[in-house]
Amino acid sequence: MVQTPGLPSSLPAGGGTKLSSCTWNATNGTLGVQLAIYPNQDGAQGSYEGAGQAIRSVPGMTFNGSQPVTGLGQQATAVFQTWPGSSPAVVVYTWSGNAEIQASFVNEPFGTQASRSAMLAADTAIARDVLAGLSRS
Repeated sequence: MVQTPGLPSSLPAGGGTKLSSCTWNATNGTLGVQLAIYPNQDGAQGSYEGAGQAIRSVPGMTFNGSQPVTGLGQQATAVFQTWPGSSPAVVVYTWSGNAEIQASFVNEPFGTQASRSAMLAADTAIARDVLAGLSRS
C-alpha cells in the first residue's frame, strides 16, 4: 500500500478510497493532479481503465486522440482533448499498484498557448513526481 505524504487528502466515511488533488495556475494554463489510493490494486486499475474511456464522451469536450506513455507507473495513457471554449488540454492517466493519478494541463483560451508536447511533458513530470513521493508500506 502507498501513503501520500504532503498532499491534502480526505477519507470517505467508513474507509475506502483516499483522494487528494491540487491545481496550480501557470502563465498560459492550469496544471492539476488528482491522486486516488485504493484499498487494492484492482480498484486502481479499474479506475484507470474507466477514466480513460469515460473522458471520450464528456459533453462539450472534443476527444482528439490518445497515446501510451512509457516508463510511467504500471501503465499510463495521454489523452488529447479540446475543452469548451476551444482550450486544448492533455490529461495523463497513470496506474501504479493501488494508486491512480490524473495529471492535466489545460491551456487558457487567450494568450500564448503551450504546445501539445509541452503539456504532455508537464503532465508526465507531475505524475513522475507524485509517483516518486509515494512511500510504500
